[in-house]
Amino acid sequence: MTTEHHKIVIVGAGPAGCSTALWLARLCPNLAEHILVLEKARHPRRKVCAGGLTFRATEMLARMGLSLNIPHVKINHIRLLFENHRLDIKRPNCMSIIRRTHFDGMLCEAVKAAGIQVREDEAAERIRFDGEECFVETPASVYRARVVVGADGSKGLTHRLLPGFARFPGVGLTTDTPEHQSDGSDFREGRVTVDFTCNASGVPGYAWHFPFDDGERRGFNRGIYACSLNGPENHGNLISMLRESLESRGVGMDGRVLGGYGAGYYRGRRLSRPSLLLTGDAAGGNLFTGEGIVQALRYGQLAAEEIARAFSARDFSFRFYTARVAASDLGRELADAGRMAREFYTEGPALALPAMQADKKMRELVADYMAGVKSFRGIRRDLLGRMMATSIKCGAPGFSTVWRLFMRRLFGPKPK
Repeated sequence: MTTEHHKIVIVGAGPAGCSTALWLARLCPNLAEHILVLEKARHPRRKVCAGGLTFRATEMLARMGLSLNIPHVKINHIRLLFENHRLDIKRPNCMSIIRRTHFDGMLCEAVKAAGIQVREDEAAERIRFDGEECFVETPASVYRARVVVGADGSKGLTHRLLPGFARFPGVGLTTDTPEHQSDGSDFREGRVTVDFTCNASGVPGYAWHFPFDDGERRGFNRGIYACSLNGPENHGNLISMLRESLESRGVGMDGRVLGGYGAGYYRGRRLSRPSLLLTGDAAGGNLFTGEGIVQALRYGQLAAEEIARAFSARDFSFRFYTARVAASDLGRELADAGRMAREFYTEGPALALPAMQADKKMRELVADYMAGVKSFRGIRRDLLGRMMATSIKCGAPGFSTVWRLFMRRLFGPKPK
């Protein structure tokens, strides 16, 4: 078996791995020819993802020098459901729906265009450390590197080299269907639907109905996401819940159902060791929404900046990387997402939708969050204030409920 030497080996050619490579090429152009990206599959490959690309994601692409040059559907409306409550929020161009097969392929082609080697159909099977170097073994070769970037997701190899990884706190199921008469004008008007009804059955998560157009066919990507709030949890049969969600719209679940897993970000969990650092889902994603695209792009920038520092200082310990991620806007956002999941999925949908129906400003705040214009930290205080106002004026939600939420905001939840 041959042995090759590269300064940097990136394991995984998804958004996190490609973003890291592209940012490295921008920050340290002299390193581009010394980077190797390994991908276990071959683009285009399927991913379990609704494909929502928020404002911040398109902004990140622009900062990387890229534009969205693949088929996509522009979204102008957001519909939120919970049991018999329905809320429609109009927000022109709040996001774009892409297909991950096309999007990930677009990023991979950009990496190749930057002069960076990409080897597909080559899975990393073992990673070992020897002094100041790291060895990545695949069925085809052994790659010796000074730095290895783990961008191979929550089911990958690299995160297992670090302690404290909580496996699979989030699971998603998805299927594609043709347009159905019950979808009405959803496709034409660019409407996405997020249905929190599963919370009434004790499942922390939501079902989704997102329109797609991949240039060859159009229809709806429909799925369900559930996260674990207190360690391993049994949420029942998610396939049955997905089927019920589709049947409520008169849609049959006749196509192939794909499943995927995700890992939430936990502040304090180590994201690096000498010669290795993690990005994207390997480092931890958004527990509240399961969203990962914009987070992956941002992780890539942080990882590239850390690697650039390492080559400049000749210090590859990466001992400050975990703290820098935690202190970044991304780390704060992901930590907030974990807290929001624990707060919202207990009683939030039943409280929030009636309050939003009564208050336009509150609807705008939620739309800002869903579109990626503002973070949860940026709207949390205003949300509590609006809920207090609607409680006093309209009685929805009840004042005692809002007071409990306010006290939790000040002092944290009661210990169990």
